[in-house]
Amino acid sequence: MIDLASLERYRENNRIEAKLALGGLPHSIWETYSAFANTLGGVILLGVEERKDKTLHTVNLPDPEGMAAEFRRLLADPNKASTDLLRDRDVRVETVDGDRILVIEVPRAGPWDRPVYVDGNPRTGTYCRNGEGDYRCTQAEIDAMLAARDTPDSRPLEDLSMDCLNPDSIAAFCQRVPQSGEDSHALLRRLGAAAAGEDNVLHPTLAGLLFFGTASEIRRILPEYKLTYLEYRRDSQCTYRRSSEASDWSGNLMDFIRLVNARLSPEHSPQAAAAVREALVNCLGNADFHVPGGVVISRGPKLITMSNPGRFRIRREAARSGGLSDPRNPAVMRLFCRMDLGSMRGSGIPFLFAVWTQQGWHEPVFLEGREPPRTTLLLPFREDVPIPQGSAVEIGEEMRTAWQRERFIAALTELGTAGPEELAELLQLRRDDVLRLGETFTEEGTVQTMERPGGRGICFRLRA
Repeated sequence: MIDLASLERYRENNRIEAKLALGGLPHSIWETYSAFANTLGGVILLGVEERKDKTLHTVNLPDPEGMAAEFRRLLADPNKASTDLLRDRDVRVETVDGDRILVIEVPRAGPWDRPVYVDGNPRTGTYCRNGEGDYRCTQAEIDAMLAARDTPDSRPLEDLSMDCLNPDSIAAFCQRVPQSGEDSHALLRRLGAAAAGEDNVLHPTLAGLLFFGTASEIRRILPEYKLTYLEYRRDSQCTYRRSSEASDWSGNLMDFIRLVNARLSPEHSPQAAAAVREALVNCLGNADFHVPGGVVISRGPKLITMSNPGRFRIRREAARSGGLSDPRNPAVMRLFCRMDLGSMRGSGIPFLFAVWTQQGWHEPVFLEGREPPRTTLLLPFREDVPIPQGSAVEIGEEMRTAWQRERFIAALTELGTAGPEELAELLQLRRDDVLRLGETFTEEGTVQTMERPGGRGICFRLRA
């Protein structure tokens, strides 16, 4: 956010706050944390003093690591801060001109997290930032934040009880998330996975159900819900399949990402693995599970494909530029963020493109379908994989296969049933290619092959 090597160039402002902090963690840091989170975000510098001429200069903190640990411990306590927005790298010790200081980068909270308040009381602990510093928000400002916080996936499902959530999934989540003495239900309520209904009883929200429920319970509310992961060898044979319809695991979002994340990432590149993880989180967090088709993730020796129902909610150009985030399932994204699996800062797609450029791979490509609405991300991770720029472009066999598979399923989703000739014309493929794809999908259990009435050949449909 700022160049610490040129600290003297900066002044305290709406996004920079300097605190001497030689006597320990200052109490006013919590007001600034709330103010930055509720306004534009900012950076808190501990071990930095503002002199009379308004310039900033460092001092050497005696124990910045201990101060960082204390800040982290208090931040995880819901009685101190309503929401922990920070990733591990947002709180760090830096050395500037031989002095060790503590840097805390606070992002702007999304509307689903605001108001961010401190000391357990939104009326007295909600702050914002203006040119003169931190100020306590009025009740009208707080009410406006609360009104914007209500999202479709954060509302209670009053026909369901908390018993419909998978306890093993909740236990695994709790092990990954910092807590301070609260039980699992209190944690889920604080994070938007549960909420009290009009009966004053705690119920799962839609986000909680997607994240911690079982596939059968999720499909009671969202009949089109489906997750599929496919892994291919060089000969295009499927070697690993994981579907939410299988009975040997929960089928929820959290367990899906735990099962497939390690298998999905390209080898030998930690940065690529982190970028793929964020892309997977974005795919799940932006999926419209009301739309047919479900989430389909595939991984071959040269290509990763991520496809989710639903189209981009912001322009793709804006998403690539970064700084803009509008997830379809914000409470789901918040749960992923608490596991440090993604961010809601609009940085995931720019990071993805930067890593792919750094690796020398072909640029990622987004494809969008209209009916049904669908978004597909193609991630080639070998130099020799061409990118499709149009139907007339010659593309590599694996890319061709992945692209054809995606269009084949999209066509059946739209048409319901279709014969080889109809699909060949629609997809601009040879009839033999359509029959080959149909046979592959039938063997995988995704597609059903049927005889047409009157013995007029065969047709395909998605298996129920």
